[in-house]
Order: sequence, then structure tokens, then C-alpha cells
Amino acid sequence: MAHPAFPSLPPPGASSSSSSSGIPVIRSAKSVSDIITGCNTFDLIYHTLVPAFHDLAWGKGQPGQNPKENADAGQDILALWDQDLYSLSQERIRQMTAGLVFVVSARLARPIKEGYNADLLRFATAVAMHGDRQQILLTGPRVSNLAWGILRLAQHLKQPELALRPLEALTQVFDFDVFSGAYAAYLEACLITRRFDYALPVTQPIFTEFIAGGPTYLDVITYYHHAGLVCAAVKDFARAKRFFSIAVAVPTATASAIQLTAAKRAILCGLIDNGELLSFPRYTSGTITRMIDRNAKEYTKLGKAFESHDWKIVREAAASKEFTEDCNYGLLEQVMNSIPRRRILRIQTMYSRMTVRDLAAKAGLSGPEGVQKVGMILQDMVATKSISASISGDAEAVVTFHDDATDYNSQQTLREVADVKAMATWLEKELARGSDKLGISRSYLKKQVGLLEGNGGPNGGKKSRGDTSDQLFGGAASRGGLKGVGADWGDMGF
Repeated sequence: MAHPAFPSLPPPGASSSSSSSGIPVIRSAKSVSDIITGCNTFDLIYHTLVPAFHDLAWGKGQPGQNPKENADAGQDILALWDQDLYSLSQERIRQMTAGLVFVVSARLARPIKEGYNADLLRFATAVAMHGDRQQILLTGPRVSNLAWGILRLAQHLKQPELALRPLEALTQVFDFDVFSGAYAAYLEACLITRRFDYALPVTQPIFTEFIAGGPTYLDVITYYHHAGLVCAAVKDFARAKRFFSIAVAVPTATASAIQLTAAKRAILCGLIDNGELLSFPRYTSGTITRMIDRNAKEYTKLGKAFESHDWKIVREAAASKEFTEDCNYGLLEQVMNSIPRRRILRIQTMYSRMTVRDLAAKAGLSGPEGVQKVGMILQDMVATKSISASISGDAEAVVTFHDDATDYNSQQTLREVADVKAMATWLEKELARGSDKLGISRSYLKKQVGLLEGNGGPNGGKKSRGDTSDQLFGGAASRGGLKGVGADWGDMGF
């Protein structure tokens, strides 16, 4: 039988103490520096530097009893404030990227007064933009820490625009379907600087991987909320509604203020988009739906009145100061401005031809200004294909409503159908892949068994929720568990 391979020599600074897994336990800044310089191969970075620095950031090996204080102490060691790193060349930054991501993100998270300055921002930008992509990938959740740290420092310096380029670089580190907290930080930077054109491409990907990038729950709901704001800013209210709804429906056991904000804005965008009160996905957490019922009553009242075309109640509901306090007055104005459009769409179903003056009167806009405004609204609705109509005559303009004139045999329509079909096929495959992963996930299956068991059964009328699942998985556990795909029982997404 072949002799097992000899283990690699530990890097300098790691020999003083180590955990049972062979990962060095770090207790000094010198050990941090030694590991960064000693881990000069991809294998050493992956197996030694990254896990050791993650442990240090969480406070492992620190003498205190309080986990938060230990984590803070670990971050302070990791920051290497006693060393001048800002003179490193781009080549050295590329060689030491993984370690520098940890060090810089620690400096940004635990700053000292004299060190929280433009020099730190410039160096963090250099690491983000010129660092080795593969090494940045290995650091996982520290990418999010680095991104948010860069944004907060740029805001502190009152130059948030300086965060745009490094944050954009960090969003390009992972594959297109892998989510990272850097996306949320980048969208926030775009919103602060009002660079919606920069933000729009970041709202396009469909993310299917939420583990590799190590995002937090807050990163996820922040991204979808901010994506909704970006789309609302460019008046794409259908997509804005969808993004806000995703933020609301992200599984959770505890309600978040961001999700309540997203729910309120989703309701308003839904009214602008199709004039209907939005129904959130049925898989939305009960905690969230109860929070919306309790805290978004004015929005629900407005939505119900708008949907039933009770414009008097709509105006009464819109007078509530809650919309201004929630910073949603701009969206509310868009809702109120869409009332004539809703009236015109309803009139279209009852008339085939009428004068613009009569249409303005029925839409609630009287006088010459009302006629002019209705004419402009009609032109815009025709241009955006919200309605099919034509206006003829000069002295007394007449509008004629037509049936849907879409040519479903045109090349453009056929291309759109082909694109949608390709997307549906891809989503079907992704759903099947996700279903397969759940089917071999021990945590998921145990949870399902627990739900099926309920509280009935033997043991004094109460059966432990884990009894059946323990028996179900007992054999596999005694044989060492599953191997290969699915061996990571914690891979459950959210």
C-alpha cells in the first residue's frame, strides 16, 4: 500500500500553536504578517491563510469570554496598524491579495482616528482593482466587508463617488450567477451619487448561488431593495415592483425594517404599473405579512381605493403624512399622476371614438389645460404601447381607440419570444438542480420529517421531532455519511 503523502510544512509564524485541524491559531500581529509573506502558493493560501484569518476575525484563540470582544480583538490584530503597507507595488499587492483583503477590511471595520483617511481609501481601492481575482475569490465573505468598508470611508470623506470604481471591480470578481454583498454596496453607492446608468447593469443578473460569496441576510434584502429603487428612478416600475417583492419574500423568521420599506414601495410601484393592489408571493413569511398588515395600513387603503377607482378615497388616503415620513412622497406623486391614465384605459373599454375634449372631461381634467394634458398623455401612452389609438382633426381633435395592433409574426416579437423561451428553459434547469440539492440535504430532510411528525406519537403522547429523522439518517451517519455532492449538510441557501 502506498505511503500517505507527507503534510506541507507550515508557513512561518504558524508553528507556535495550531488547532486540531492544523489551522494555526493566531495571537499576534507578527503571526499575521508572517503568514501573509509565508503563504506564497495557492495551496497554502487556501488551506492555511484563509481559514486562519477567518478564525481570527471571529475571535478564535483570544483570551476573553465575550464573543464580540474577542472578535474585535481579532480584527485589531488582523489590521496590522503598526505596519506601513501603502507603499506596496501593484505586483506585491497581486502576490499578497488574499491577506491584504483581510487586513484592509479589518482596518475599515476597526479604524483608528489617525488612520481612517484618504490613504486608506487609496490603498483599499488598489487592492480591489489590482488584486489577484482568484485570491479575492478565496476570501468569500470578506469581499462584502471590504466593499461596505470602502463605501463608508468614501462617505466619511464626503467623496462617495470615489467608491464607484473599486466597488464595480469587486462585483466582477465572482461568476455572473454568484451573489456577493459587493453588489448591494455598489448599488448603494450608485444611489448616493445618482449614477443610475452605472447601476442598471448590476440589476440584470439572475443569482442562483448564495453560498460562495458569503453574503449576509442583510446584504441580500439590501440588494433587492436598492435594485427596486434604481428601477423606480428610471421609471421602470414593473421591474421595481418585482425587486421590492423579492426583498419582501426572502425567507426569514424575524421581520426587517428594510422589508417593510420594500413592501410599501412595492405597493406604490404596483399601482403605477398596473393600477392594482399588489399581492405578495404566497411563500412570504407569516412574520412579514403580519408586519405589513399592522404597519402599512395607509398603503393598503390607498391601493384598495385605487384598484376600485374610488378617486375620492384615493385623495383622502394620499393626504396621510405617513408617505412623506417614509420618504415615499415622490412615488406617491407618480401614483396620483397616473390617475388620468387609469381613467383613459377604463374609458377605452367603453368607447371606440370620442373627442379629446370629452375624453379630458371624463378623465377628470377640464378646461384648455386639461385638454392639452390629455393630448400629451395619449401621445405618451401610444409611444409606450400602453394603448392603441390615433388622434385626427385639428379644430376638434378626435381620438379613435383600436384593438391591439401588435404584429406577433414580426421579427422583433419572434426574437422576444425566443429570448423568453431560452430564459424559461434555463430557469427550469436551475429549479431542477436546486430540487436535486434539497433532495439530498440532510438539514432540509430532517426539517421536513419534523414538520410531518408534528407532536403526536409515543413517549407520553409527545414524540420528539427528531426521532424519525435520527433513525432515517442513523445508518448513513454510522457509515460516514454521503460523499461528494451534498456532503455539506449546511448548504441550504437561506
